[in-house]
Order: sequence, then C-alpha cells, then structure tokens
Amino acid sequence: MAQLEKTERGYYLALVTSVADPAPSAAITLNLISRLTDEEFITYQNCIQALAQYEASERLIACVRCNLDDLKNAITYHGMDFLEARSTNAENMARVAFDLGRLLANVLASFKAVVDHGETYLTRRYGENSRQLLDWKNAQSTEFDTVFAYRFFCNLRNYVQHIDAAPLLISFQATRDETRISMRADFDSAQLLKDARHMFRHSEKELNSPDLISLIELIAPWLASFDRIADLFLECRARESLQGARKLIDAAAGHPNEADLIIASVDLIDLTAGALNCKMHHLHLPTAKRIVGRLLSKPVNFSPT
Repeated sequence: MAQLEKTERGYYLALVTSVADPAPSAAITLNLISRLTDEEFITYQNCIQALAQYEASERLIACVRCNLDDLKNAITYHGMDFLEARSTNAENMARVAFDLGRLLANVLASFKAVVDHGETYLTRRYGENSRQLLDWKNAQSTEFDTVFAYRFFCNLRNYVQHIDAAPLLISFQATRDETRISMRADFDSAQLLKDARHMFRHSEKELNSPDLISLIELIAPWLASFDRIADLFLECRARESLQGARKLIDAAAGHPNEADLIIASVDLIDLTAGALNCKMHHLHLPTAKRIVGRLLSKPVNFSPT
C-alpha cells in the first residue's frame, strides 16, 4: 500500500494494481500520478456519475434483449425437444405454452420498464413540455402507428398485466423424412378480442383477418422498432455525457494501463499503522469510448440542448 504523508491527504489521479493473492487481506498498490484540486475532483466525480447513469440505461435496455434471447432460445429448445420426444399430449403442449408465455411476459415487462424509464428521466431533466420528451413520445407513436408488431406488443403488455396470460396455441410439424421440425406459437385472435376488444382496438383490423397471429413472425419487426426507440434515447444520454466522457479519456491519455486508472479520495491516514482510508472511483473508460464512438459514427437528431 502507498505510504503517504499527512500533507498528502486529498484527491488524486492514481494507478491501482492488486496483488495476486486470494487472501481477504491481500494488499493493493496505489501509485499516485497527480494531485487534484477540490474543484477538479468534483468535476471528475460528476463526469463519472454521468457515465454510470448512462450505463444504467444501457443495462435496462440490455435486459429487454436478454429476455428476448431467452424467449427465442426456448422456442428453439422446445422444437428440438419435440424432434426427440415426439410428445404432443395436452400436458406437454400446456408446459410449452406456459414456458413461452412466461418468457414473453418478461419481455413485455422489461420493455415497459424502458419506456417508463425514458419518459420519467426526460420529464425530470427537461420538463413536461420539452422538445426532448416530445421527440421521445413521437418516436414511439411512429412505431405504434406504422409497425403492427410494435402496436400489438404494446396492446398485449396491457392484456397480460390486467387480464390474463397471453393465449398461446402451440403446434408442431415434422417433415416427411423427420429430419426437420417446425413449431408454431400463435396468439388466439378471437380470444384476445373476446377478452379485451378495447385494449386491441388499434390492432383490431389485423386481428380480424387471420384466426391466429404468429409470435415467431412478430419478433423481428418488434425488435427493430424497439432498437430504434432505444437507440434514440441512448443518443440523447450520450450527448449529455459527451463532455464528461472526453474529459475522462483525456485524463487517461498517455497511460499504458488506463484500465487501472482511478480517482482516489484519501480521507484518513493512520501513519502509525501504515494504513489509509481511500475511496476509489473508476473512470468508466470503456463507456466513455462507447459514447464518443456512438456520436462520431452517425449524425445525431435528438439534441439535449
């Protein structure tokens, strides 16, 4: 551990390395690079906080994609399981429908969480009548009005929350040589309209056409819509964090071990025991580079100013 004098209490740009020792008391090496003023520390702390909040939005959006991957993987799994077991009894069909319905509910819930998160954040930061919030809502309205899959999933989310689990009908079909299997997971249109016609009033035309709506065929267009609105929100957050991202990248410039760079806040030093109380703030450099790369790779139409 670094040895500091009393006059060295304060804030530092530092390099931290851990000793390869599994013991709980394993030491770290703290190499102080430069001392920071109180004002510089506050500036860096604000930059780091902005990047941490950007990461939180990224993680929430990633939850939707992970839940959707779980759903797609389950569809593949159940198709392969049928190819091996050839079981189409009522109990097995009910089990598959339950599993896919459960995973679909996770997708819908996490999707709604992203929508609510974006609206709450933009309202609190920019105001209820701000252009930023209006752009966010207009983007969702465009997807709702033009993409049936997006509109249907919005309606279905309300149905699942307030009425019942999604009415999924499962069916399998094998080729003549039994080398390939296709599985269908369909929504019962008549059941949805019977239970909650008012919830599906914006999708009633499509639901009245076929008797069944394919879940599998809806996934790709819905995901494309979700990606567009999620990307719009992250662009806004990236613009807000750009100055801080660049500042942290500049602070790390020239240091070969930039991943180990931190801002160190040294509050208390016990010179007798040779110990110090140090709070370490990582610079979030990978996130900073993602933000800069995002805004340099394409034009930004969603301005936070």
